[in-house]
Amino acid sequence: MLDGTVVTDRFRDFLFDRTEGVPLAVEELMRLMHARSDLSHRDGGWVRRRLDRIDVPPSIRDAVLERLGRLAPHVQQVLKAAAVLADPADQATLTTVSGLSDTDVDDGLAVATGSGWLQDDGQGHLAFRHVLNRQAVDETIPDPQRRTMHLRAGRALESREPPPLVRLARHFRAAGEPDRWREYAERAADQAIAAGDRMAATTLLHDVVRTVSGPPALTARIARKLADAALFRHEVVDDLQVTVAGTLHDVLASAGLSPQDAAEVRERRGRLLLQLGDWETGHRELELAIAGLDHDPLRAAHAMIYLGWPSAEPKPVTEQLEWLNRAAAMASRVPEPGLRTVLEADRAMALVFLGEESGWAVAEGLPDQWTGPPEHWKGTGSSPHREIARANANLGNAATLWGRYRKAEQWLGFAVEVSAADDDQRVHTAALASQARLHWYLGRWDQRDRVARRAAEQRTATHPVNQEWQIVDGLHNLTAGAWDRAADMFTRVLDAAEANGDQELPTWAAACLAQAKLAGGDVAAALAASDRPFAVLARSGLWLWGTDLMQPRVTALVRAGRVGEAIDAVEVFADGLVGRTALAPLAALVTCRAVLAEATGAVETALAGFERSAEAWAALPRPYEAALAVERQAVLSLRVGRHGPGVELLTSAFERLERLGARRDADRIARTLREHGTEVSRPWHGGRRGYGDALSPRELEVARLVAEGRTNREIGHELYLSPKTVARHLTSVMRKLEVTSRTAVALRLRGTGSQVS
Repeated sequence: MLDGTVVTDRFRDFLFDRTEGVPLAVEELMRLMHARSDLSHRDGGWVRRRLDRIDVPPSIRDAVLERLGRLAPHVQQVLKAAAVLADPADQATLTTVSGLSDTDVDDGLAVATGSGWLQDDGQGHLAFRHVLNRQAVDETIPDPQRRTMHLRAGRALESREPPPLVRLARHFRAAGEPDRWREYAERAADQAIAAGDRMAATTLLHDVVRTVSGPPALTARIARKLADAALFRHEVVDDLQVTVAGTLHDVLASAGLSPQDAAEVRERRGRLLLQLGDWETGHRELELAIAGLDHDPLRAAHAMIYLGWPSAEPKPVTEQLEWLNRAAAMASRVPEPGLRTVLEADRAMALVFLGEESGWAVAEGLPDQWTGPPEHWKGTGSSPHREIARANANLGNAATLWGRYRKAEQWLGFAVEVSAADDDQRVHTAALASQARLHWYLGRWDQRDRVARRAAEQRTATHPVNQEWQIVDGLHNLTAGAWDRAADMFTRVLDAAEANGDQELPTWAAACLAQAKLAGGDVAAALAASDRPFAVLARSGLWLWGTDLMQPRVTALVRAGRVGEAIDAVEVFADGLVGRTALAPLAALVTCRAVLAEATGAVETALAGFERSAEAWAALPRPYEAALAVERQAVLSLRVGRHGPGVELLTSAFERLERLGARRDADRIARTLREHGTEVSRPWHGGRRGYGDALSPRELEVARLVAEGRTNREIGHELYLSPKTVARHLTSVMRKLEVTSRTAVALRLRGTGSQVS
């Protein structure tokens, strides 16, 4: 109905056919018909022309422009001023931008608001009701007039306090005033960085660098700002960063920069390329930059550390160590202690990732708190808390590779805590993912869901696919017998590695893929999966990364009848670990030697080797690998007729794997035991283990928190569970304790010392 007038079905269908029901299109068509007198109000009701006589514009834009053309010139000018300003503006500003008299603006605003073009926000500011209308009006303004109106707008807004920097940059850019545009764009970018919006800063500065010409020193300064904004964004790598890297290349090629300015821009571009996964070009840029960075020892030392860091483009370890030694000498020239600490931490991390024991001495000597005046951290894109969290996350990851799991727990736990307090989602996610890997190695598979939930809370903002967690998830699928699904997950990580340039995680993923292919009986695929990462390790000498790769690689070679190649591979692995103290790869070496001994018929050596292997893995501890080593010792014992010891060992392996929840392996061993006349209890086949009338570990956690007076929501926050899941656990607790209230649960726990069974 229109003011009580019934709209006929035919008119309704007419409107729908021409607007498809889009509200703005309906509104514009109705207003246009009214302006044309196709639709008019008479004698208290609405009347219209015959439908076949109403000419309908083909688009909303055409309807808007036709309606605009029916307005008086001074009303059109007011609307053009509002279109140029875009944002809500007061009448004084509209008067300035339009160039009209107060009287014309008064009348123009009355018509514009009365006919639905503009609306008042209730505070005396007016703007278009619909963005499409504003855009249509803006397109009608001739370029010379548009530049003049934008210049008026910029001048009118310059007196505001605080100045609207982004709007000023936009107006002066459109007005053709490059110097004032650059000034306000830079200030707006600084403001965006201070507010944590580095994407906005990157976009603003990139536009300036691409379009504003000026002296080389000015271009270099803005290019440095642009690179810093793009480098220290904490989102996932995106196309904007790729574009920035290309723009920096153009600046270096054509801006005529001084050697010092060129070095500073090149160093930033090199780091950005590393972040984008282009290790080869990034390293080349850093090497070229170092020669011109003698005036800036902090950046020079950082560049040297990047060149010494293990990468997807393997170099001889001796070359990387040389860069790290040069970095140590350069770092001694940095005057600020807090920034020197950052360099020492980064250098320590590079050393331990290379397998150098000396890195741990540096790491252990790092202070718990990194200090320094705020101005010393300005321009680094970081802070003491962020650097502490990052260092601990990296050291925890390195300790995991070495097999120093107690230290890894400490460092990763501290990284999670500090990054959460600092709201650093990138480091927080990485530390949680490394914790998931550590829990896998330690056999804490019941922690999987909890860590996954915590990672998921952060991952959506930073890492759409967390590769480290994906590998852990694949391993859980593998031990459950879902070989194909696990292989797909490992393959996705390997595919993504081509884009991000990382190498350690893809080496682990390839090892897991080879393991999955072996489990499925596809020896050729296992060899194919391990070929490239083995070659990379052989070229680089980074055998610290070979812990998980070497056993499936050697086993696949043996099964393929390529025993000679297996022997050569183990010899290269052993040579690479001479003088090394990393326990995890050394345990893998013991296992590989036992596999070779079995393949060459040295039974006693193999049996002793598998026993030492199980002991080495258990000492770390890595209970899954220890159980598999016991299984290989047991199977070999049975094969050579040592039935009693073989069955005893195999039963031990079965019990270990069943406790872990390794269903596929437990099933396999159970079948072997039955073949040798030994019955075992039915293996666990998924789902939660039964605890009878005793409280499960999770139920006990819930009960203890209930006893502390926590609500379901508070308990869920503490344990990373939904309130509904907490309620379900609490119902089970009450049933097992034969009580009906939370108070009774608390009393039962206090009466039994929290050990309810």
